[in-house]
Amino acid sequence: MKNIATESELFKEITGKIILAMSDISDQTTNDKVVDIFKSYSNAEDNLIRVRVSSIVFEGGKGQKVTYTCYVTLYLHGSEVNRRADILRNFLKVGAATEIFQRNHMKLGDITNYRDASRNLGRGSVEDRSSFSFSLVLEKSPL
Repeated sequence: MKNIATESELFKEITGKIILAMSDISDQTTNDKVVDIFKSYSNAEDNLIRVRVSSIVFEGGKGQKVTYTCYVTLYLHGSEVNRRADILRNFLKVGAATEIFQRNHMKLGDITNYRDASRNLGRGSVEDRSSFSFSLVLEKSPL
């Protein structure tokens, strides 16, 4: 097992595929805008899902395929965050996103429960957030 460097082109490529897959899933569930965790959202007024790929681990290869495990956290912002997190999590858990993931040679691994991740921004302002994590197994042809 070997962690893929976050600044590598491979990490960026896989992260892009995960964000596209989450955008497709959002289109079928919550219609939230989906962005990378590092994209600014301070002026976002719509419901938003921020995607954080925390690590991608090279697991090994067999024949013409190599396997990576991707660890992903979704942060939901806006209104009714826990309800939206529940919808997304259940959509993933029941296998409704299987086809979307398969298009990118991925399959869902473990998934956590959602949690209220709201935070106090000071001066009486609270940012409503909810989050949950999951893993994806990616098989691809070696470079």
